[in-house]
Amino acid sequence: MQGKKIILLLTLLITVFGLSGCGEDEPVKVEVPRLVRAIQVGGPQQLKSRNYPGRAKAVHEVNLAFDVRGTLNERPVDVGDNIIPGQLIASLDSRDFRSDVEEAKANVQHAYADFNRAK
Repeated sequence: MQGKKIILLLTLLITVFGLSGCGEDEPVKVEVPRLVRAIQVGGPQQLKSRNYPGRAKAVHEVNLAFDVRGTLNERPVDVGDNIIPGQLIASLDSRDFRSDVEEAKANVQHAYADFNRAK
């Protein structure tokens, strides 16, 4: 009988301590947001007149190169312009071509002179 009393007492103590842990939850701490000092610089009307740095890039871009050397004489189109077939987009200074032709003629004459002398 004594053993039953001890078991009953232990069961009662365990139940009391177990139920005492089932109370109300602790209150949830709500963090108060920190205040930030803000200043309005301008209204939306001022955004229209402002300039921002940046670059616009074409969707289709072609890098051009000439088959011959020379100084660029004229470029009547700008970056971003629409080009139609046959339109002049750039021209080179013709002085370089003329000097090359004159040099070639002089070389031919020199070669004929050498040939005739050797003959």
